[in-house]
Amino acid sequence: MRGHQGRPCGPARHCRSGKGLQRSRPVFHLRRCYALLYGDESGESNKEGSFFFYGGFSVSEEAALDLRSAVRRALSRADWEDPSMPLKFDTNEPRPEGIDFKAHTALKQEVIRLAGEHECRLFCVIILNEIATDACKRREFQINTVLDNFNADLASRNETGLAILDTFTAARRLRDIVKERYSEGLR
Repeated sequence: MRGHQGRPCGPARHCRSGKGLQRSRPVFHLRRCYALLYGDESGESNKEGSFFFYGGFSVSEEAALDLRSAVRRALSRADWEDPSMPLKFDTNEPRPEGIDFKAHTALKQEVIRLAGEHECRLFCVIILNEIATDACKRREFQINTVLDNFNADLASRNETGLAILDTFTAARRLRDIVKERYSEGLR
């Protein structure tokens, strides 16, 4: 069987025949595409009335490169050329000179439009910081919720996915949380 681009998925196998041990052809499988989830948080603040956001967007493997190219073109048109300053959705994050608040807002709206055009799915949890006062638990619970919703979405569409989560520094590191999720599952 020949898979996507005819790539072998494993080493050649050896089998017994009437002529002794012979090498068989490599095994080919259909290449399965994945949904990719990119997760990040925003809103770590102690200010009264502030919210903590944890979210991620999912894009199919097929659409990911086209989306990346479209976003890069939008950044270029807006004169956002500095690779050391990634586009952040928090308006308090630094941005290149010449990009004012209005231009920044318009650029974020364009990126969201492009994400929709490329059939991205948004998974987002928002909680008032005054309700979830323990920063480690707040982050962990929101990651659990986003991952659970992503998992349910994949199951409903009979797809496979991969989650890529931004790292952070805390008493309980992201690596520990993710390792626990893979070994014990979501709680």
